[in-house]
Amino acid sequence: MIRPLLIVVALSTTVFLAACSDGRQSHDDSSAEVAAATLTVLGQPAPDFALPTLGGEVFRLSDQRGKVVLVNFFATWCPPCIDEMPHLQDRVWQRFAGDRFAMVSVARQETIQVVAPFVRERGLSWTFALDAQREAFALYAKAYIPRNYVIDAAGEIVYQSQGFAEDDFAQMVATIARELAADAAASNANSAGSTSDTSSAADTSDTRGAVDDHGASGN
Repeated sequence: MIRPLLIVVALSTTVFLAACSDGRQSHDDSSAEVAAATLTVLGQPAPDFALPTLGGEVFRLSDQRGKVVLVNFFATWCPPCIDEMPHLQDRVWQRFAGDRFAMVSVARQETIQVVAPFVRERGLSWTFALDAQREAFALYAKAYIPRNYVIDAAGEIVYQSQGFAEDDFAQMVATIARELAADAAASNANSAGSTSDTSSAADTSDTRGAVDDHGASGN
């Protein structure tokens, strides 16, 4: 009876996440340690940043307002980050790419000479930005990558995660799908409202014209 009890206690005391800290190595860290290094909370406005991209442009988060945005922090030397890349390509970018969705992977403290071949060799086709001085990452966390943040059309964080695990990734994909559906529904409702208002105005104008015509014919 003692051995099973000890096993249950050992398994239930700590949850471990596969993530990379600042030591350029992958290891399992307790969820409490990873959470303590997180500086953001759900529902808050996403901290703004502007970073150069591999294409020579500037990605500014605030310029994406009105879109659902996925911000991914990674490093080319981080095994969980590398494992996550094909999933980001196949299950996120290829599924959701469009006018209402933006996605950026931010390379933490790395140069274009390292990141560009990393992206090219893997055939990754979304936007990659360089956070050479760790300035953008420091707005979101103290340590641990990969990190993912889903930001809604209003600019608020609606999902965040650390490390790479299938359950978390599936939840992130579901969150993006939900936010895009909500955004599309709101847009359709606004369009319908505008159409209704225009039709009402046209109907009123036609009615007034009919009265005026009737009055003119009566005279």
